[in-house]
Amino acid sequence: KIVIVGGGPGGLQAAATGASLGHRVTLLEKEDRLGGRLRLAAAPPHKEKIDWVIDDLIAGLPPSVDLRTGTRATVAGIAALRPDAVILATGATPARLDVPGAELPHVVTADALLRDRIDVAERPVVVIGAGLVGCETALHCASSGARRVTILEALAKAAGDCEPITRGDLLTRLKERRVEIYTGVRVREITTSAVEFEAAGRLETLPAELVVTAVGAEADHRLEQGLQGRGLPVYVIGDARKPRGIYEAINEGWLAAMKLSEEGGRWNG
Repeated sequence: KIVIVGGGPGGLQAAATGASLGHRVTLLEKEDRLGGRLRLAAAPPHKEKIDWVIDDLIAGLPPSVDLRTGTRATVAGIAALRPDAVILATGATPARLDVPGAELPHVVTADALLRDRIDVAERPVVVIGAGLVGCETALHCASSGARRVTILEALAKAAGDCEPITRGDLLTRLKERRVEIYTGVRVREITTSAVEFEAAGRLETLPAELVVTAVGAEADHRLEQGLQGRGLPVYVIGDARKPRGIYEAINEGWLAAMKLSEEGGRWNG
């Protein structure tokens, strides 16, 4: 019997593979619907086809999978199900921006902006972080009627985590939407109405009614540690292991389920 925690791409693939191999699979998902953070990835402009990936993974679940949405997993709750093994596909959470003012109410993560559908119309928006998530979030804001959208990035290059074709297309779209990008900057403070940052040795200020942070993601290992303390075999996959991409999550979901089917098999996870 396998308990899988997390209904994102990795968890869905692990559930489908495990059930198809004859395991009794229970899938726990804290939200009311499946898809995980992949749902948020489908929200920015031109990313709608990501929903197809989610729909395909859900359609691939055998009827025997015991789906339990709206269920927050706990160590005690998982142990009560008496699993032979647990696969953790709990994803990652947005990293916290460590600057003065980061806890102000108008400062939100990119996840929260997309999940809660925060209205940006006619508001000056500053996005902190110019990786793929930050750039796509800025494009979403610009396309949703924000008065002005500016991205601040500590590194020397925007969208540096994208492959070249995607990066070129994304930067072109941002330019077309008049999104300004400052690279090589250091954010000093967020106030109730502005963001102060240092660029080329000069202190500058941008007006901001909404500040969106997109400074990476972090895995949460507390559930893993609690389960290991109960002596349960635990396999950690996808972003719960290390924040990466869709391919890695799906591949590791398949791999974990396959390894559990090998008698005496052991996955180095």
